[in-house]
Amino acid sequence: MKTKLVLFIILLSLCTNLLAALSRDEEQEEEDPELTTCMHQCGQQQQYSKSDKRACVRSCERYHQMKKEREEEEGTTMENQNPYVFDNEDFRTRLETQDGRVRVLNKFSRRSKLIKSISNYILVTMEAKGHTFTSPTYFDSDAVIFVLKGRAVIGLVREDKTDRFNLEDGDMMRVAAGTVVYFVNKNEN
Repeated sequence: MKTKLVLFIILLSLCTNLLAALSRDEEQEEEDPELTTCMHQCGQQQQYSKSDKRACVRSCERYHQMKKEREEEEGTTMENQNPYVFDNEDFRTRLETQDGRVRVLNKFSRRSKLIKSISNYILVTMEAKGHTFTSPTYFDSDAVIFVLKGRAVIGLVREDKTDRFNLEDGDMMRVAAGTVVYFVNKNEN
């Protein structure tokens, strides 16, 4: 029950952030800085006559419209695939040894406009054989650790002490930015 509540709170938080980011994206679409700059430069050209300035502004608007159509076209081809389903090809292996591997999901924003608002997030998977220890690693951003299968000990190394947490299937834990972390797989296999 506790795990379901935590998962619900995290999902609610992600949805709230997604909606806020989508509304920011819509506001940014209305005020394209590239178009604004182009139109401003047309108005600042002293050697242009009024008709030249109008032609320059129309040229800016045509360019902006073509760019917007191209982006929408690219977005529809990306959205033809389900943007929430990822295959093995979508992951890059960052580290692989005989004891396990670490894989990173390619940028979310390449999949769909719907996911662009969470482009600052990454998904990392770690698979490790039984009794595997990972050397301490510095996390420079917040992380959420979720144990999909197995049992793990997560160690948070601080200046004066090390906190150890035992996690099992379905457990979730937040790690703050600036923390040194190590993992131990406690399973036999």
